[in-house]
Amino acid sequence: MTNVDTEIPTLTEVQEGRAGFPKTAVALLTSLGGLLLVVGLASSWFFGKIDTDYSLLVALTAANLDAVHDLGLHSGVGFASLVQIPLTRDPQQRIELLHTLTEERAANDIVLGELRSAAVDADIRACLDEVMARRGTFRRAGDDLIAANEGTGTPEAGSGRWRPIQRAYTDYQQACDKLANLIRTKSLQMSDRVTADVRRVRWLFFGLGISPLFLALALVVLIVHLIRITPPETDLH
Repeated sequence: MTNVDTEIPTLTEVQEGRAGFPKTAVALLTSLGGLLLVVGLASSWFFGKIDTDYSLLVALTAANLDAVHDLGLHSGVGFASLVQIPLTRDPQQRIELLHTLTEERAANDIVLGELRSAAVDADIRACLDEVMARRGTFRRAGDDLIAANEGTGTPEAGSGRWRPIQRAYTDYQQACDKLANLIRTKSLQMSDRVTADVRRVRWLFFGLGISPLFLALALVVLIVHLIRITPPETDLH
């Protein structure tokens, strides 16, 4: 009968094998928890920033379009008052029309000033310059109409001025429409950029999200490996 020598591990080797398992597992679990925490905090910050940017975009677009609408409203009321001046014989009514025209022009100046100060895009600023130039032409035509009818109150006195004032008003309104269209176009472009940022962030966090799964899989493989290489408990007494 052949004697087979069986090597029995020492107590120190058994304890070292057992100690290696929990230390490695704790390290991997700690890394997994830290990665999940980083992913959670980063996603909260990114999506919060995107939400703020998009809310600002919507608010800015609405404010700018509302301002352009106010430009059309003030110029329309002013134009309506202006064309009544040559047709009005009552001096008091003419004074009231001139007062209304002055107020609408002042309100128009305020709106344009706010748009000018808020505009940072070069295309929008250039379009605003065109709007202001058209407004200047419209005002000069209106002042000429008022001067031609000063103290007359007869339609015939201002008949030669109708075509320039109408053309100037139409050009001014078209410039305002062009500005509104440009604001909408720029808003859509910015919205597309925000959407692209969301798409990139989504893929980024998708990649970060599956990283813990691979880490957990590596942990399972390591546990199985450690279980296989760790010798069973041996009674050394």
